[in-house]
Amino acid sequence: MASIIKLYGDFFSPFTIICLFTLHEKGLSFEHVDVKLFSHETKRDLMNAKHPFGKVPILEDIDADGNITKVCGSCTHSRAISRWLAVKHASEGTALLPNFEDYKAIAQFEEAACFESSYLAASSVTYLKQKVVHPKIGVPVDPGAMEESLHQVKANLQVFDRILSARQYLTGNNFSLIDVWSAIFIYSLLETDPEFLQDLPSLASWWKSVSSRPAWQRTTAQIASRWEAMK
Repeated sequence: MASIIKLYGDFFSPFTIICLFTLHEKGLSFEHVDVKLFSHETKRDLMNAKHPFGKVPILEDIDADGNITKVCGSCTHSRAISRWLAVKHASEGTALLPNFEDYKAIAQFEEAACFESSYLAASSVTYLKQKVVHPKIGVPVDPGAMEESLHQVKANLQVFDRILSARQYLTGNNFSLIDVWSAIFIYSLLETDPEFLQDLPSLASWWKSVSSRPAWQRTTAQIASRWEAMK
């Protein structure tokens, strides 16, 4: 009997959605354990037991006897989880990693990974906290900080637009984990302003391609109600 994949997380969390998108790209069955981040339903004791910092997402690989497998254990952090899924299930669904024997492809992948986490994700999260999260949970919004973070997001998107003017996807001509990681941040920004990609034709073309993927369509179908509730 195959192992069971269990994903703990909130579908409002971009990092849980990264894992969700990866699972759908690989065509894997899984069980979702809902952990609401902004309510008393958050299973804090459970999270502290499974994650060193008490965060989500968390992925568990459970064998037929109900035991967490020694191969995976409890894997935490969205990028680690998605890499683990891409390696373990390399022969299933979409190939999301470059050939490990192609040093040039590996270097390009890791460079793009750094760009995504250091610039796209970092600035988007800072802005979205001010724009979306803080008003929802009653934390005062800092207009100056929001304006500064918005300026940084727009500057970073211009760089990504230039990168994508010379390639179809963020690591080249093949869809990869970097595109998986980036999708939710573009989606989130567009939820705040549908015109976010105006005057960014290459990034807009990339988004049209990524957002039309069946795996992304399945992902957004699952998260839609949670996002609507947070508006």
